[in-house]
Amino acid sequence: MEYDIADEQKISLTIPSEAIGNAINPIVATGTITIKPTIGATVSGTVVSSIIRESDIKAGGATIVVDLKDGIWVTDVSSIVDGFISDGTQWDLIKAQIEKKRYS
Repeated sequence: MEYDIADEQKISLTIPSEAIGNAINPIVATGTITIKPTIGATVSGTVVSSIIRESDIKAGGATIVVDLKDGIWVTDVSSIVDGFISDGTQWDLIKAQIEKKRYS
């Protein structure tokens, strides 16, 4: 079954009177069902497809592309840089070189 949503879905239930023995009116059930999308992300760009050196980061022009599946970016995504982690000891120096204002 193909079911792909990008936004949260809220579902309620009204039972038709025909589905209930001796009922005259439909019954509105209390409560709702909430289905949330399964959000995923993929990372691509020149930093993924080739070897990147410190001089490449300093020179600029290297790209990191993050594509969301079934998600919606907020207006200010500058915090995404903080989501990258490294087991190396120099990541803070590299992160400082990334221009946080260059998102599209």
